Amino acid sequence: MSNEKLFYCTLMKKGLKITIIVLSVIVVLMLLISLLVSPIAKWYIEKNCKDLVGRKITIENLDVKLLLGRAAVDNFVLYEANDTDTFVAIDHFDADVRVWGILRKSIVVDYINVVAPQASILRDGNSLNFDDILTFFANKSAGVAENDSLAVAETDTVAVEPSEGDKGNSWKIVLRDIALNDGKVRYADDVIGIDWTMHHIKMAARLQHFCSLAYHIFQCTQHFMSCNCFRSIRVGQSMLPYHIRRIAGNYIKRSRLK
Repeated sequence: MSNEKLFYCTLMKKGLKITIIVLSVIVVLMLLISLLVSPIAKWYIEKNCKDLVGRKITIENLDVKLLLGRAAVDNFVLYEANDTDTFVAIDHFDADVRVWGILRKSIVVDYINVVAPQASILRDGNSLNFDDILTFFANKSAGVAENDSLAVAETDTVAVEPSEGDKGNSWKIVLRDIALNDGKVRYADDVIGIDWTMHHIKMAARLQHFCSLAYHIFQCTQHFMSCNCFRSIRVGQSMLPYHIRRIAGNYIKRSRLK
């Protein structure tokens, strides 16, 4: 074998070894990220929940598979302002997202499954038990708007309407299947003296709707509100007053006739 051929063979072997090493490092890093993202995300949410939503949050288990685009949450609890009573709780939540669709500026959610969600809405005088959350996000939005206005005031740029080409480059969302099982909602009103609960709320929907986040969010909302998911709601009637059951029944009948 000539020296030239020997040189090229040695070079190819070294290149192959370097390629295998690089790929191995990438695979190991991706596996480490996949293993660490769930506990880190759980720790971050529970530690910074007051800064995120203004309320205490606890999560028993969070499982995120980045490469597969899957996420599952067990025993999620959003507490009342007193950090003791439960405001919203979900026994199990899981979703499947097509990760590679992000490269095409589209978010494809194959399914969302929610098991045993429950919420308590309480009215005491003129206040509701989620007024502090609304105030929290209102103050947050006001702060963002103030910063944006200051930034605009410091520049001489003029706002330009997006072109048709920009519209085509906006992100898309596809939401396919939604399932909600064994939901529960309690409403207590001290002013008018009622305390009723809806049990066994179920919702199932199969959607196939693309929407542009920038220009078609209103149309997407209209489509979602008119889809069959609201026609398949079943409410446990045992603890509902008669007039509430009648109103709910008439609404569902009208929806089915459309």
